[in-house]
Amino acid sequence: MASDNANDKFNDMGAQISRKFRSNSTSRKLSTLISDSETSNVSSESKYHNVPSSSYWLASDRSEQDRLMGEHFAIKEVVGGNILTKAMEILDLEKGVKILDIGCGPGTWVLDVATEHPNCEVTGIDMSNIFPQNIRPPNANFLIANVLEGLPLEDNSFDFIQIRQMVAAFTIPEWPLVIKECIRVIKPGGLLQIAEANYKDSGEGASLLMVQTVQKFCQLRNQDPFIGAHISDLMANEGLEIVQKICKSVNQGDDSKAAAEWNWDWCHFADIMRDVFGPFLNIPENEYDAFITELEKSMKESNFHTYANTVVGQKPFA
Repeated sequence: MASDNANDKFNDMGAQISRKFRSNSTSRKLSTLISDSETSNVSSESKYHNVPSSSYWLASDRSEQDRLMGEHFAIKEVVGGNILTKAMEILDLEKGVKILDIGCGPGTWVLDVATEHPNCEVTGIDMSNIFPQNIRPPNANFLIANVLEGLPLEDNSFDFIQIRQMVAAFTIPEWPLVIKECIRVIKPGGLLQIAEANYKDSGEGASLLMVQTVQKFCQLRNQDPFIGAHISDLMANEGLEIVQKICKSVNQGDDSKAAAEWNWDWCHFADIMRDVFGPFLNIPENEYDAFITELEKSMKESNFHTYANTVVGQKPFA
C-alpha cells in the first residue's frame, strides 16, 4: 500500500479536482464502490465480471470491449508488432506453430495474429464469452477458461503463449501461479510473452489523479499497479530464460499517432468507469464529462506518459 504521505497527497489532489466539479450530490461510501477479493463486481450500475475466483475489476460491457480493441492497436503501434522480434526469430511462424492468448477479451490480438500468420493455430481463452461469434479466420478459435482455476490444456502443448494487460486481473500472489501454469502448457523451448503496464506517477492535475486512482484500485485488491517493472524478474524466478525485454513509454503531449491513441484509451477508460470513479473522486455525474475534458487537456499539457514493459522468456529444453 502507499505510504501515509502518498495517501494524503492523493486525497488532497482529489479534493482539489472535485472542487472544480462540485455540486450538492452526496458521494457514496468507498465500500459500496470497491468489492473485496471474493468477487469481481465493483458496482451494480455497469456490467462487470462476476467470477468468484477472479479479482478483475474492470467492466466487461460492449464499451469496454471497444476500448480493448482500440488498445490492442495502440500497443501494437508502440511495440512494433504483436510478437517481439526475438520470438519471431525463434518461432517458425511460416511453417506454423500453436499460439495461446490468455485473457484474450474480445479476441482482437487472436484475430490479428491468426490473419498475419495463417499457418499457425491461434487460441484465445477468457473467463467470459465475449468472443467474436461469426467473423473469424479459420485458424482462430476460442475457449472459456480461467487460468486461475487451471487451464484445460495438456502439458507441453503450445509453442507460444501471450499474457497482456492483466494488471487488474491477478493479485500479487497469483502472478507466480499463472506463470507456472503457462510453463506447464508451453513446449520445451517454447516462449512466454508478457506485456504489462507500469502505472507509476506521471503528469499533473487530472492525469496524475487518474493514474493514482488506478494505483489505489489495484492496491485495494492486492494487485501490483507497477507489475510491468517486475515481470521480467517474476518470469526468471520461475526458470524462464529471458530472451528479450523492452520498456516503452508514450509521451501523450506530443503529436504522434501513439499519443493520440493512448489519449483516446485513457479518456474512454475514464468514461466507462464513471459510475465508480465519479463517486470515488467526489465528482458529480453531471460534471463528469467536464472532468474527462480536463483529463485529456492535462495529459497533453503536462506531458503525461504511459509506461509498459514487454518480456519474452523461453522454457528450458530439458
